[in-house]
Amino acid sequence: MRRTGSFVMTLSVTCALLAGCGSDGADSAESSGSATASSASAKPATVPTVLILDASGSMTADDAPRLRIDAAKQAALGLVDSLPDEAMLGLVTYGTRTGSSDAEMAAGCQDVTKLIEFGRLARERVRGEVLALRPSGYTPISLALQQAVSMLPTDGGKQAVVLVSDGEDTCGSPPCEVAKQLRAQHPGLSISTVGFKTDGAAREQLNCVATATDGLFVQAANSKQLAARLMATQDTETARESLSPNGIAGVEVRSAVGDIKRSHSEFPDVGSSGRVVVVWRECELTFVDGVLDSIAPHGGGRTIDGIAPGTPVAKATELYGDPLETVDNRNGTYSLTYTADEARGNAYRMAVTDFSATAGTISGLIKTIVLCHCLPKKPTAWVATTDSYGPFRLGMSLPDAAGALAPISVTRNHYYNCSVLGENRQYALTLWIKDDKGVVTGINTPAGTVTDRGVGDGSTVDQIRAVYARDHDVDVGNSAGQGSPGVVVKPTGSAKPGDYLVFPIENNGTVGPPSVGRGPANEGC
Repeated sequence: MRRTGSFVMTLSVTCALLAGCGSDGADSAESSGSATASSASAKPATVPTVLILDASGSMTADDAPRLRIDAAKQAALGLVDSLPDEAMLGLVTYGTRTGSSDAEMAAGCQDVTKLIEFGRLARERVRGEVLALRPSGYTPISLALQQAVSMLPTDGGKQAVVLVSDGEDTCGSPPCEVAKQLRAQHPGLSISTVGFKTDGAAREQLNCVATATDGLFVQAANSKQLAARLMATQDTETARESLSPNGIAGVEVRSAVGDIKRSHSEFPDVGSSGRVVVVWRECELTFVDGVLDSIAPHGGGRTIDGIAPGTPVAKATELYGDPLETVDNRNGTYSLTYTADEARGNAYRMAVTDFSATAGTISGLIKTIVLCHCLPKKPTAWVATTDSYGPFRLGMSLPDAAGALAPISVTRNHYYNCSVLGENRQYALTLWIKDDKGVVTGINTPAGTVTDRGVGDGSTVDQIRAVYARDHDVDVGNSAGQGSPGVVVKPTGSAKPGDYLVFPIENNGTVGPPSVGRGPANEGC
């Protein structure tokens, strides 16, 4: 589709609206530490709260990166440790007293346990009950919400339920409808939900519960995020004014302008074509063809996890994983792109000062944060590793290699001490098989190839260093063969022969497709 030029539209709003996206310098400086440290340093405001922890069978999944239940326990204990002594808290769980077989469904859908009755915080008792959880059963979310609310005061004041769950209700009672009923009966109630590794129907269900009760809905993909986002539920006002993985203040990336206007009648008109930048509530919102593409808060921005200007970029890496892209902006800063919401294609793009990637460590200070629909797409074709490309591996026999190449039109040549199978052109797939061993000892990959870490043909040396420096040795020199410049990437400490990648450096400073176990311009094996 043809893109027209961009223009900027500025809209003034009254102070009766929500606070702006941006934060002032004082706020940014105050939150410059790690998410966990900054959250723990200020005790959350005391609101009577019941915490519900999911202990259903799915919490035994080992992908958080350890067991989900262990990550949930750690996050819950972090929240409890942060609460002031005078906090009022109750603790509920479900899924601990039955299995998850069909025969146990009736009992499993009644399996809600009040572990700690609502009252003044009994820190050590809570700790003991949390650590003792053993997940096994069903997910009766609706019943758990009803039980949790029944524990709260009936004085009409502010009160909260916080639910941590990795899935949707499995007992047939729609939690969103139950949440609406509970809110009508308890006008001061809010229910915040933390979806742990959820998407699809589970995500929508938890989001609906929070929206219906003026609570906060957040998702977490790993244990670090779960801990930070559980803390965020204790200060929902700040959380709403921060960049979640999908938006800010109820406005989400990838929303059409018409949908935004239905929720925010004061929002300006935006055309349905071209690139338009709207300044609204201390944010620059960029639309592409009438759809919100990015959100850039004035003041540098803050994520819901407490990452803000001045935060060491290593803290962002702890929460969001290794950066997917690293770009030298040629102005003293680098742009690092981190996963925000993989399922929706959203990313955090952070400008970083004093950036370096050496000895396996990324360092620097975050200057600004933008949320955008800009998550780099994962390659769908074969990718290269330090010992393979697609189905081809170092050490593969000549017959096996020939068989794997059968669908491709190839030639067979002989150079020095090698047989070479592949396409007879530059930057084409070729397999190098040493005569005296009869196995593949090197692979030249075709144009456009990237590695399993998302860098390759067209990347810069800095981008390669950024994604590999943590656990690989990265050397730049005349290593691509016949004196040609290249980048060699080898797993730190590896003694396996040929276990490395070589990226040839082109005249424009970017690299060509990687070769596995050899320099691409070498004249033999």
